[in-house]
Parts: sequence; structure tokens; C-alpha cells
Amino acid sequence: MSVDPDDPTLKSSEVQEQASPIILGNKYVETNDLFTVQAQPDDSNISWQIIGNNFEYQSRSDEFSIPDNLEDGQYTLFASISANGRIAASSKIIVINSKNIAIETEEDVVTCGDECSFYPNPAINEITIMPGKEITGFCLNIKNISGKTVLTKSGINTGELKVDVSTLQNGIYFIELMSDNNVVYTKKLIKL
Repeated sequence: MSVDPDDPTLKSSEVQEQASPIILGNKYVETNDLFTVQAQPDDSNISWQIIGNNFEYQSRSDEFSIPDNLEDGQYTLFASISANGRIAASSKIIVINSKNIAIETEEDVVTCGDECSFYPNPAINEITIMPGKEITGFCLNIKNISGKTVLTKSGINTGELKVDVSTLQNGIYFIELMSDNNVVYTKKLIKL
């Protein structure tokens, strides 16, 4: 062991930096899907934690299986490795999709019937809704995957509507256009 005068921390040539774990597994998952850590040291201890939608679960094993009691939605999966007195961790965003909702990943215009479309999808900050004709007295709702309304705009009287979605958490949402309390159009939105 040695002490550097500029850095009086005790150092050993045997101590190595612990590399952050690389989590192997898909982003869009179903319950019981399996995650592993790539190239972990032989003498390491692995801890897993999943957090989201008022749910928290921890596990200590070489592999992590998504619990079967999770609701659909977005979660953060953490993996930490401890070895040689060092701890390193990494995280991965995952989306539980037990209802098998098709997930679009291209930035195409999404058509709401023959008369309405919106873009971009996936969206980051803003979406533009373009009805095929002038609409009046409509209401727009954006709902999360659990069906809870997270954003509402009422009294829409325009041919084009820009909606700020930057405050929404990343995940899957549904856009509804309503007229006289009846849903006229519904389309899925992915927020990144």
C-alpha cells in the first residue's frame, strides 16, 4: 500500500475499479420476463430493485424475474454489484405490457380515423393534432395506461392543436377526442 502526498487516501494495487453492471433484457416486458447482468465478477453479490407505480420490490439473485403482480406501466429496474469492497449500479427503464398493446416506435403521423391525425409519435415535448376538418366544442383527454386522465383541454375550436406533453412521465398514453361526452377518436401516444 502507498500514500500519495497529493492524495492522502490509502491505496492498494489490489483494489480495482468496479465496472457498472450491464442489464440484459428487453425494455417492453411482460410479467415473469427474465433479466441478467452481463459479465459479473465471480465473487460478486448482485442486488435488484424495481420501483414505479407505487410499487417497490427487491431481490438478491444472479437473475431477476419480473414479478407477476405488477400493473401495466413504466418502472425503473436497478441492478447493483458489490465485489472487492466496491459497489457499482445501473438502471433501466422498463414498460410492463400485459395487455399486449402494440407499441409503435416510428415517428409517423398517427391517423385518428379518416378525419384526424397527430404527430410526432413517440413524442418528447409537444404533439400536434390535426383534424381533417374544422372541429368545434371538442375536449381532449390524455390518459395513462391505467386509464387516469393526466391532461385535459376543453373547448377546442381550431383546425390544428398543439399540446405540451413535456411534463408527462415517459410511458404509454392514450389520446381521446370527445364531443358531447362521447369519445370520437382514441389513439395511443408514446412519450419519451
